[in-house]
Amino acid sequence: MDPSAIVVAIIGLIGTVLAALIQAAPTVRKLAGIYRIGLVVVGLAIGITIGLLVADRVVPCTYARIAFPAGSRSQAEAVTYEVPSEVTISWKPAACPMTVQYYQKNSLLGEYRNVVSGTRLTIGAPGSGETQIKIWNEGRPAETPCDSRWVWVR
Repeated sequence: MDPSAIVVAIIGLIGTVLAALIQAAPTVRKLAGIYRIGLVVVGLAIGITIGLLVADRVVPCTYARIAFPAGSRSQAEAVTYEVPSEVTISWKPAACPMTVQYYQKNSLLGEYRNVVSGTRLTIGAPGSGETQIKIWNEGRPAETPCDSRWVWVR
């Protein structure tokens, strides 16, 4: 499950609990049922809104995903994602510095450490063809990249 969804769910739950506590107040107990239901809905709306606003900020870097360039998770589809040899690479969450590697014929050809999202990198010689881009974070096990994409270097 996506960590941001968990955060949204937890904050929504907190909003519901707060709405229930507000309903328990003596003055609120005297209100008609429709108003009490309205308070629950408002509590949920506030909790979910806050969750959505902060969700992007709490996703750990170990869950980063490549946002650009577009590519395939399947090696067989790499040819449909043409990119120049020098490409801007970005990921989300963008605040995470990453190690970027590129592979051709299952061999590591290059690595860039502590790269910030939106950096322009060379991922092979012009016309070098099928290339895999991987992003890594210090918090991940060595054998597991955060994300990878197959592209075709034209």
